[in-house]
Amino acid sequence: MKFNKLYFPPLLLIFIFSASLFAQTNPGEIAFVAYNADGTDGFAIVTFVDIPNGAEIIFNENEWDGTVFNTGEGVITWTNTGGIIAEGTVIVFENLSGGSSSVSHGSISTSGSFNLNVSGEALYAHVGSPPTSFLAAIANNDFTAAGASLTGTGLTVGSTAIELDAVDADADVAVYIGANSGLSAAGYLALIGTPSAATWDTQDASGDQSQDATFPDFPDDVPGNFTISSAAVPTLSEWGMIIMALLMGLMAMMAMQAQTAVQHTGNALSLVPAMISISRKTFLPKLGITYAVLIVIFLMAMLLFGYELTAADPWGVLISGGIIAFGWTLGTNQDMS
Repeated sequence: MKFNKLYFPPLLLIFIFSASLFAQTNPGEIAFVAYNADGTDGFAIVTFVDIPNGAEIIFNENEWDGTVFNTGEGVITWTNTGGIIAEGTVIVFENLSGGSSSVSHGSISTSGSFNLNVSGEALYAHVGSPPTSFLAAIANNDFTAAGASLTGTGLTVGSTAIELDAVDADADVAVYIGANSGLSAAGYLALIGTPSAATWDTQDASGDQSQDATFPDFPDDVPGNFTISSAAVPTLSEWGMIIMALLMGLMAMMAMQAQTAVQHTGNALSLVPAMISISRKTFLPKLGITYAVLIVIFLMAMLLFGYELTAADPWGVLISGGIIAFGWTLGTNQDMS
């Protein structure tokens, strides 16, 4: 029991914060910025988060029906085999149906017959097989025309999913031509996900237009890397939820302590002196350990995963660390047993 009391809080803290810092599987963390169904096929994406070494993303041209993918088309598995890929990087996939597929970053493997159609095609990016999270999708017409669906994906047309029919139904070659500097990820998603004459250009005629020297060609006219402007406090909402959860946990602990006090003394108010009796001698060491654990977690996130601190992080650590240390001290206060 002594081990549980002393070490469970910091170990739980490591688990919670490691999961929240390192997970990169949310819709909109990447976006499609080019599509080519002519020639030997290809596409390009931009990442709005740092991608750690070893990360995998699956690109699936089978149709999603709201529950599962159908079969008969190709699936590409991309793996980051180098160091961290910085946010804003554009990754280009080429020659996907030509027998010598290549990618500008990482490596790819193909299963099935990957061959993007010039009409009624949809392409999904997801994590896991079967999918555990969808990241982005693009249709060269709309998803209905492609016989596909966004149901159950968490993707939304106009931001994380693109329908090119707004500028060219059944586009053969399409590239994003909007801004690639000065905006946040959300700002870019709004532009990329809402095709117009100002944000996407296309070609749509007979023959191979991917290399006809008429804009846009692929991969020649794929946009360059993006510059991401971070919001002032992008993790404020996450910290708010973490702090609220910690407060609720603290209240639950105090309720259990009050119940114990009633059983021993018949009076829940007997808990109050025990709370007041918490001394700096017992509280401060636990506070120091809690802050040390948090600092180590953030240092590991920055060094190993390229995490960048935000303005909300110091305040979040300060407040949540105090709550955890107080609850830890409260739970091990011998005067309450």
